Amino acid sequence: MHQHPRQRTGRAFGIAAALAAAALVCGSGLPALAAPAEAHAAVAATTALTAIHDLGVQLAVDDFGTGYSSLLYLRRFPVDALKLDRSFVAGVDDNPLDSTIVRSVIDLAHSLGLTSVAEGVETRGQLRALRAMDCDLAQGFYWSPGIPSAEVDELLAGDSLPPMTTGLGSTERTGSGVTSG
Repeated sequence: MHQHPRQRTGRAFGIAAALAAAALVCGSGLPALAAPAEAHAAVAATTALTAIHDLGVQLAVDDFGTGYSSLLYLRRFPVDALKLDRSFVAGVDDNPLDSTIVRSVIDLAHSLGLTSVAEGVETRGQLRALRAMDCDLAQGFYWSPGIPSAEVDELLAGDSLPPMTTGLGSTERTGSGVTSG
């Protein structure tokens, strides 16, 4: 969505318009930053994201370590979390290079006061490795494949999900596909 700044009205430019203008990806618990469509959109995105953040919306950099996700985002945008790309998480339990990258990003997130989120957790081995690295949150098919929102209540009411963890440390069932701490 492209709008002249004077066309934006309402609180924080209107949350929906600001999210679209800032190129955010939603649906996993935290809105996540994706690459702005154009470089000159960065100033508008920063302004919109700051206004949204000031309303109490937490923001995460999505797919950190790949594509357009950049260290620059950590300086430019008011982010609360780094979502580590699934391509690194896939080898966290058996690939020393992936393990080093994952540990470094988790440490970076914590050093900056941000929450670390591992995307694409599919195995118990990956979950164990992430726990050992003090990763804050995790999401992935280990708990459930993506499902339509209409089916979430039914899924959570049943016993088909493996146990989730708080802070990736102790076992308990929570109400979403993302562990919390």
